[in-house]
Amino acid sequence: MKRALFVMGMTYVAFVLEVILFRHLGVWGKPEFLILVIVFFTLYLGIRYGMLAALVAGVLREGVGLSPLGMYIFIYIATACLISVLRRFFFQPGSRFARIVMAFFGTGIAFIIQAALEYMSHDYHLDEIFFDVLMPQLIVTTVAATLVFTTLKKLSETVRLK
Repeated sequence: MKRALFVMGMTYVAFVLEVILFRHLGVWGKPEFLILVIVFFTLYLGIRYGMLAALVAGVLREGVGLSPLGMYIFIYIATACLISVLRRFFFQPGSRFARIVMAFFGTGIAFIIQAALEYMSHDYHLDEIFFDVLMPQLIVTTVAATLVFTTLKKLSETVRLK
């Protein structure tokens, strides 16, 4: 129960940080804290807690967005599932580089799923989406991954989750 409450609380904090800090700022790319939290809990505590973080993140994102109902829940749960699959083959526990690679893949996976879902209802040019949205988002999220993962790990050890 303590783990579940911690996962939900940290997901909410990531959501608040995303909304307050980066929604109204016109920065070049914004870090996807929700995806980083999903990736962290999938790697650190396993798929169950990664799915819980994905569900909470999706519900929170659905509440403030104008997207079709269930889109972000689907995106985040699919991201958690794919990160879990990649974890089996590529992740080496304790490796900082492996965590950064997983954050990179998690952001890329979520963006590709979102772009595919939105491409069905709108006419977008893929080269513009790739260079104007995906690349800045990948770079900034990957850079933020080290700080977010270190902070979450310290908080998890403080609360004694493992």
